Parts: sequence; C-alpha cells; structure tokens
Amino acid sequence: MDVCFRGRVGRQMTRMILGLCAALFVCSAVCSNVCCSSFQAIPSAKSVRATISPLLAKVATDSKVQFVVTVAGEPGKSVEWLVNGVPGGDETYGTIAGGVYHSPAVAPDRNEVHIQAKLAEGGRSVFSTVIVGRADPSYKLANRWTTDNRTEGQLNETHGICLDQSGNIIVTDPTLALVYRYAPDGKFLNEIGSGKGTGPGFFDGPRDAKVDSKGRIYVADGNLNNIQRFDPDGKIVVSKSVAEGGKTDLKRPHSLDIDASAGRIYVADVENKRVAVFDEDCNFLMDWPTPLIGPEKKVAPHGIGVDPNGDVFVVDYNGVCYKYTGTGELLFSFAEIQGSYHEMCTDKWGDVYFAARGGPRRGAHIDKYNDNGVYVLSIEIQREGKVYPDCIAVDAAGNVYTSDDKGVDILAPTSSRTAIEKR
Repeated sequence: MDVCFRGRVGRQMTRMILGLCAALFVCSAVCSNVCCSSFQAIPSAKSVRATISPLLAKVATDSKVQFVVTVAGEPGKSVEWLVNGVPGGDETYGTIAGGVYHSPAVAPDRNEVHIQAKLAEGGRSVFSTVIVGRADPSYKLANRWTTDNRTEGQLNETHGICLDQSGNIIVTDPTLALVYRYAPDGKFLNEIGSGKGTGPGFFDGPRDAKVDSKGRIYVADGNLNNIQRFDPDGKIVVSKSVAEGGKTDLKRPHSLDIDASAGRIYVADVENKRVAVFDEDCNFLMDWPTPLIGPEKKVAPHGIGVDPNGDVFVVDYNGVCYKYTGTGELLFSFAEIQGSYHEMCTDKWGDVYFAARGGPRRGAHIDKYNDNGVYVLSIEIQREGKVYPDCIAVDAAGNVYTSDDKGVDILAPTSSRTAIEKR
C-alpha cells in the first residue's frame, strides 16, 4: 500500500483582483401563459463557448418557449435537443424540437426540468432550467439517520459525503480519523482504509471522499496533507505520487472532485489558496489560478465540483463561487452572499449545490444554482438544534444527501404543491 501524495510547502502567489462577471437579465415569451427569465454570466474573452438562451424559464402547462444556442455569436449547428436526458423529451416532462420546448399538459411532481442542447462539434452540452406550472421546485425529507448509539460504524463528525457505484454512502470523520461506508438506510457496511495513523492507508483528518467511474475511492486528508486512492472495497491503496516539493505539496486539502472523461482529480487546497490538479494515479499536473482571485487574506477555496463539460466550480468559504475551464481559465463568478459556503457538489446536469452558513437566509440550508450560475432555490434543513450542512452529494435520480454533526439527511426533489399535499 502506498500513499498518493503528501507535503507542506507553501508558495507566494501574485495579488490581483479579477473583475467579477456581471449578470444580465433576459425575459422572453413565445406564446401565452409563458414567462421566461434568465441571467447571463459574461464569459471570458479568451474563450469561444456555446451559450443557450434563456438560461432559466418559468412556464405554464401546455405552453411553448423557444431556446436558442449560439457559438461565437452565430446560431449553433447540428444541435441535439433533450429533456431530462431524453432525446426529444416525453409527455411527462415536455417535448422539444428545433429548440421549441412544449411543456406537459399537467405539471409533473418534479417540476424542475432540464433542457440540454448537445452540440455535434466538440461533444459539449449547454443546459437550461425550466420550472413548469405555478408551484416552486422543492425537496422533501425522504430519509434521515444518525450515527448515535451504534455498536459499529459510529462517527463523531459526519463531514465529507459521497456515493459509490451501488448507491451506498461514504462518510468521512476528521475528528475520529475514520472513513465509513453505509447503506442508504444508514446500515453500517464497512470501513475504508485502516483508521487513525500516519502510514499508507491511514488517516488523521479525512475531509472529503469521491468515487471515480471505476469504483475507486479517493480521500483528501487535511491534516496529513495528502490524497490517497483505494480500491472499490476500500482495503488497498493502489497508487502513489512522490512529493517533490514546490507545487506538488498540498496544505489542508478540503475537497476534491473527479473529471471522469479526462481522468483528472481537482483538489481545493485551502492554505495554498489554489486548485491542485492530479491525474488518476495522483501525479501532479498543474495548479491554478494565478494570480489569485481577490485579496490573499480573503481567498479560501473550500468546495469543488466538475460539470458534465469538464468545467470546474470552486466555492470560496467567504461566500462566492467561481467557474473555470478545466485548465483554470476564469469564466465567471456568482452566488456571492454575506455568509459562508462550507462545501459544494455538482450533479449530472451541472447544477451546483452549496452548503451555506449564514447569509440572507437564516438557519441550515442548501443553495442551488444551475450550470449557468442562475439561482434556482434554497433547501431548508429542518433538524432540532443548531445544525449546519457540512457536505453534499447528489445521485443520478436527483436526490440530495447532506451530512452534518448529527448524521445524514436524504432529500427527494418534488414541487411545493406536492410537498404541501403530502404533509
């Protein structure tokens, strides 16, 4: 067993404040009972990228709205249109042809619908969000379990959270230096690694974990300043990277995510105030951004997520998120609040979920934006006592898993109409 990466070498980075990207509001209606709104984040001039308009639409049932894709200011060619991943859509969530979306006659229980325009050139997709009907999209509590009073699998602090290929839940505990796997109902399954220690396969402060397309488990340890890769059973460290000093050294890695198509591991490296990029064998590739985004004292990258196109979202603890290309070119920023974002994740549509602390909405909540940086909704975490969501994961069905000091909540997407009816 070998340790993937460790080290504690900091480095000076040039100070410069990049201008934040403005948001443009676009309202478009194609036929009666349709109201379409979007907020366009301005891309970097260095990139020629496809865009979709509107970026978010609110539509009545049995109504139409026109979506338009442009590339470098010209209409997109050879575009395949999908609704919730289905080419052309269906009766439940609406249909689309030639960019014209026709909403269903009856609003679905999950009335947040995803429009996808897949471009033949480059294989990239652009996404938009449609909210069908009068109700707001919402989430309902599907399951909740805690780690108290367990004979095995008991944790002190449920921190990082992710899902394996079977839908089981992997949770990190930085206090007890443990990484455990549970069934969705909270049943303890097995331990990842060898527990507290400093050698290969051991942990001291595991902050986050992710599973790649081959089922292999990566764990970031914020005290040992390393990442380790385990096999799907969680028993063997199967690869390594030798620390050579300088840029390869991590300093309090807090979060990581994986670009499956490129085989890259992106790490939010807090004290180095950067993103460190590794290949799937944990070999250092690059780091960014240079220069820093904002004043050095206020830069604290805490959460990271990769969208379906390989673009990377990085959320700063001080309450703002940045979207980059996979090589670190800044595209735009959004979600700035008077509070903190502890962690984040993305889903298969590129939607972004933030574990929020403070800000304009009181109490424990998750803020959700779409791939374009457009605000969609906030999910309130209702639990007794003062509880903040630590980390978040989303499965293929759109269910949200959030960890806190007490345990795990599983939240299912619905609409405010359905949520009220089922109370």
